[in-house]
Amino acid sequence: MVLLRFLFIFFIILSVNSFGQDCSPRSINFKSGEKITYRAVYNWGFIWVNAGDVEFLVYDTIYMGKPAFHFKSQGWSLKQYDWFFKVRDRFESIVSTSLQPLWFERDTYEGGFMVYNRYDFNPSAKNLVVASQTSDRPFKVDTLALKGCTFDVLSAIYFCRTLNFDLYKKGDRIPLTMAIDNEVFDLYIRYLGRERLLTRDGKVYN
Repeated sequence: MVLLRFLFIFFIILSVNSFGQDCSPRSINFKSGEKITYRAVYNWGFIWVNAGDVEFLVYDTIYMGKPAFHFKSQGWSLKQYDWFFKVRDRFESIVSTSLQPLWFERDTYEGGFMVYNRYDFNPSAKNLVVASQTSDRPFKVDTLALKGCTFDVLSAIYFCRTLNFDLYKKGDRIPLTMAIDNEVFDLYIRYLGRERLLTRDGKVYN
């Protein structure tokens, strides 16, 4: 859940407009070859420890004979801390050029606990085929109903990046539908406005 929590935080930071039920992007502001890297830091009181790394990558690909985007996010604990809590997480998502989710895979290992999910989105049939397995649950396959435009956690992040930051006011709710594990949830984000952030290294982000 370590990288999944990071993805949710990243998702909330970027989400300042509404999905509604429309997968179509407002504008594409990323391209193949993009790579974003973050350092994951553990904080306990006055103690700050560089504990791991997280990266997000974008590729062009062909899926089912059509051009598509391939998103990949992976995170890992630094080797010197593997003895304490080893993390090896990978999330991948393939979406159409209009950002309709098509395929998703999650393969995570955190502190000895394994989770595997694979989603095959079928927009025309309005269903989602989910294959899942964890350290304490055997492999199984479910078929779930798609609710409008349903995102996986990684495609949701990139969809948010296409949205206009200026159309919401503080307190507004932003609805979204997301597949998590082997369930589909109707969720929302509450927009809290912009924040000026000063980091420990003295950098300022508006």
